[in-house]
Amino acid sequence: MKSITPMKDPRGYLTDEECLKILGRVKGRDYVLIYTLLRTGRRVSEVIGNTGVRPIDINERDNIIRWRILKKKDPIYEKVIPADSHVVKTLIAWAKFIQIPEDRPIFNITRQRVFQIVRAAGKKSGIEFVGEKKIHPHHFRHTFAMQKAKRLTDVGDLVMLRDLLCHSNIQHTTHYLSYTSEKMRRLVESN
Repeated sequence: MKSITPMKDPRGYLTDEECLKILGRVKGRDYVLIYTLLRTGRRVSEVIGNTGVRPIDINERDNIIRWRILKKKDPIYEKVIPADSHVVKTLIAWAKFIQIPEDRPIFNITRQRVFQIVRAAGKKSGIEFVGEKKIHPHHFRHTFAMQKAKRLTDVGDLVMLRDLLCHSNIQHTTHYLSYTSEKMRRLVESN
């Protein structure tokens, strides 16, 4: 097995305390947006705009969401992924509150607007940098991945995390193991 390549910025994710600070500084749409990014690990482009999540994509009974997965070099494809019940309920409640039609995106905003929202929330909460970079929406994906990676107990869990993040290559997923426990690193690198 190849050795694990560490994340470029070992502190490129938010702590639980930082997440709570940021969420405590936003309301309404901005809260629902950041909460969704943080609790699903989705890329911004999978949450917003024409390809973003719609009410029709959310199955409250089974706590699953159908996402349109967007990658730089790959065509768009759909994938149904389990979701935290709180995220599901929050998205459904918000869609009802704003009276969005079932087939329309819940977050009809641009990537640039999401960056502005995240930077403003970071500034209000005193978190302008995450690791070596200014706070940006992808930090929520890294945070989600790190939270899950810390709970891995075997290599099969690593495959599940790869599938959850929709990584095309498991090597991308192993980046998150580099800063978890030494025991997990040894497990993954063993023959």
